[in-house]
Amino acid sequence: MRGAVESSRDFANIYAGSKCLVTRCSPYDPVSLEVILEREDYTSSAQVWTFFIPIYPPPTLVLALPMAILPLRVAAGVMYFLTLACLLGALFLVYVRSEWMAEVSPAVRGLLFGLTLHSPKVAVAFVAGNPGLLSLGLMMYCCFDVTEARWRRAVLFSIACILKPHFALPMILVLAMKPQDGWPTVRRTGMLLAGFTALALVWFHMRFGTISWWNGLRGNLALGRALSMSPTDHTTVQTNLLDVEYLIGYWVSQASLRLCLTAVLLLLLGAALLFGLWRIRPYVTQRELSPRLLMLVTACVAAFTLLPVYHRFYDGFLLLLALPWSVTALQRRETIPAATTSLLLVAAMYANWTRHLPEHVRGVEGVWEPSSLWGFLTHRTEAIESLVLCMVLTMTLLYESHRLERISLR
Repeated sequence: MRGAVESSRDFANIYAGSKCLVTRCSPYDPVSLEVILEREDYTSSAQVWTFFIPIYPPPTLVLALPMAILPLRVAAGVMYFLTLACLLGALFLVYVRSEWMAEVSPAVRGLLFGLTLHSPKVAVAFVAGNPGLLSLGLMMYCCFDVTEARWRRAVLFSIACILKPHFALPMILVLAMKPQDGWPTVRRTGMLLAGFTALALVWFHMRFGTISWWNGLRGNLALGRALSMSPTDHTTVQTNLLDVEYLIGYWVSQASLRLCLTAVLLLLLGAALLFGLWRIRPYVTQRELSPRLLMLVTACVAAFTLLPVYHRFYDGFLLLLALPWSVTALQRRETIPAATTSLLLVAAMYANWTRHLPEHVRGVEGVWEPSSLWGFLTHRTEAIESLVLCMVLTMTLLYESHRLERISLR
């Protein structure tokens, strides 16, 4: 907790940006943000602006505005305890209260509860004050809650999307598949998101002018792609990103070709996922099939979420959503190869050891060459694991839909 309060770099970024909504400084200007942080006794050396570039969208900064009235250290502590409480509540629902995992022994569920809470990636996100962890807790609750409280799930899921849009938005497919939610909850979530986003954009327009803040955000995104978010980087000693473009960028430096190959791969994976969801939807409403199918859907969508756009290594804690289905499938002795592979891949990504893998093989000849297969495997380890996990889960979804169709035809 002390680390989170003293050096919550992600949260400090959001806090300073929200503070700018009051002081009328630019929330996308590192110099202005550094001035605010220095006033709060936050040392400028702790914030590396080439790595923590201010790119949070207007709705996120407006949502965090109540935190800006507090001193930074107090606000960071509030964020820490709010995230911890939300994550604990979500894990309690999934592994203790949920009937979906009733077949799994209490000891195994307790073990998964503890392993999730003490995941190294979760710890990194806690210390950084990353909003993705709070978003994860809200999404877990919405995915596993089976009560009739649709408006409550719509509000909580909207907050998760505002906190980290590219992290939470794809998970709305899970709500669309749930019999307890479906399109009514999706429509309500869409209305809440559209309303809050419109309010935030109007506020930004009145405060800064649309051209001013938009140019600042766009410039920071371009700067990030040239620095810490570069998909073509193959020289740093730490693997950072998880998206498909980062994988392809190791071999292809030309932007147009790289984006074209990325789009083709994502379209194939996305089409396979949507096709599987469409085929399996009729069986989700069946009481005896619904729990395990929805857990599989949650795992599939979570794995795909990390692939289209920029995600750092610690966002891999989203893949912990694959654990409930993997363990339940093994308990039921169903799709054992896929469940075992999924469990092993999540276990491989559980710790952060692959970030430092290039350091340990630095002396291997050719490891730093752009065309080196060994360099590709060491610098893109977690990105490769994310892609393989998505492919395994999507193929399992297609297999399950085909198997259920054959059974129903009989």
